[in-house]
Amino acid sequence: MVKKFYFIIALFLLEILPLISAEISAEILVKPSFKLGEEIYFEYTITSDTAQEIVYTESVFCPEAPLPLLHLVAANVSSSLPIQRNYTYMQVSEEMQPQICAAIIKIISPSENIFEKNFTIDTFPEMSFNILLCKDLSCQNKSKIFMKNENIYFFFASDASTPSIKATLNYPDGTTKSINVPGSIIIEQTGAYSLAVTVSKEGYKTALLNEQFAVIEQPAEIKIVNPVVADANQFIAEEICNSDGKCSEQENSKNCPKDCKSDEVKHIILLILIGIIIFALIVIIIFISKRRAS
Repeated sequence: MVKKFYFIIALFLLEILPLISAEISAEILVKPSFKLGEEIYFEYTITSDTAQEIVYTESVFCPEAPLPLLHLVAANVSSSLPIQRNYTYMQVSEEMQPQICAAIIKIISPSENIFEKNFTIDTFPEMSFNILLCKDLSCQNKSKIFMKNENIYFFFASDASTPSIKATLNYPDGTTKSINVPGSIIIEQTGAYSLAVTVSKEGYKTALLNEQFAVIEQPAEIKIVNPVVADANQFIAEEICNSDGKCSEQENSKNCPKDCKSDEVKHIILLILIGIIIFALIVIIIFISKRRAS
């Protein structure tokens, strides 16, 4: 019985020892950096001390770029028959930010292991740029609504010093005019305006902006009721309306609704009375007709 137990243990060790001792390694070859318009790709070689079947994935990870679709790859590998392939990710576009990425080979089976190598994407960073529309030279009073013939000041805020700025002002009637930013202009036409701005600087991506603002003829008049006058009117109304149940000469349905019914209420009451009279007449006629018939 003991010999049989040792025999089983020996067979088990013979099965797992090759797996334990088998060492899988991967070598990744990738360019140090990729520039605008270049295809991002890498080559890799996977080797193993013993012949076996492995399952793995190939991918690229960039923190500010789309994640690729992962698919499992199953292949046989050995010391004399390595796996040699290449993987293509995507082309570097203008929308991609400069960043550090990683070419990755992940072994899933027979045991997990990850091999990776870093590279950079060398593109121009985006420029932080904002247009400021102001009513004063110090730009303390920012606005997007201006009066006709008012001076409008154009300023900008950016993380790039002395950028090249091209600005075109589009008028409500469809005409356009090139303006300077920073600068100012007096607007003589009311309506909606749009300011198209192109900003460029060496080492940055070109920025395109569009700001809109409106020019009006004059500010809207807002009537404010004087509380003193309102209180006085209320006092006069209370003096006229004595709430005695009678509608006097100075009282009416507006200044004394308690004593004076409105014309609309009078009409409703009159219609109700007419209806009652008509109904009573109909009842009387029916009653007389029945008596004569009997």
